[in-house]
Amino acid sequence: MKSPTHFLIGYGCAAAFGWRGGLRRACLLGAVVPDVPVAAVWSILAASVVWREGGYVQALVQAEMDALYFSDSVMIALHNLLHGPLSLAGLTLLTLLIFCRNRTCRMRCLAFLAGAVTHAVVDIVSHVTDGPLVLWPLDDELRLVGPFSHWDPAYGGLWVTGIELAAALVFGVASFFGWRRRRAMAVPVAG
Repeated sequence: MKSPTHFLIGYGCAAAFGWRGGLRRACLLGAVVPDVPVAAVWSILAASVVWREGGYVQALVQAEMDALYFSDSVMIALHNLLHGPLSLAGLTLLTLLIFCRNRTCRMRCLAFLAGAVTHAVVDIVSHVTDGPLVLWPLDDELRLVGPFSHWDPAYGGLWVTGIELAAALVFGVASFFGWRRRRAMAVPVAG
């Protein structure tokens, strides 16, 4: 899925657990941060292609991105650290046993990882040929084949994008009316 959809799913995860404040922010960060390495590398590659070719050439950017995404060990590690179920389980265990000694730190790290887990699960389902490596770092080949793709029209990418846009619109409208309701309730009574 696209990063804004991961944000919405992370928001739903935080709401389901009743998380507010720092826990909600940690969960939202965990839901979107896994895409940062790919987005950064894609941006650099796109800028490089524009610089070299004098304009954006989608096929060239895609070919260069695929070469890195599927074969560069650093790119694979950066992407799968917060996408791979096995690495997420390991990070959760490390958080519980080593990283965080106080409750606040532990809870925020676990909320972050909960957001990352929602991200990984959704990506495993919404990627047909390019999903996360399920057993990374122990295996760098096993990918589950999702039932649809969030981007590839050959696997339903257009209708998935439509659903993502509709969900974002509904969330935006609901958030606006919720904000207005909270604002109206917060108006002090004159007297």
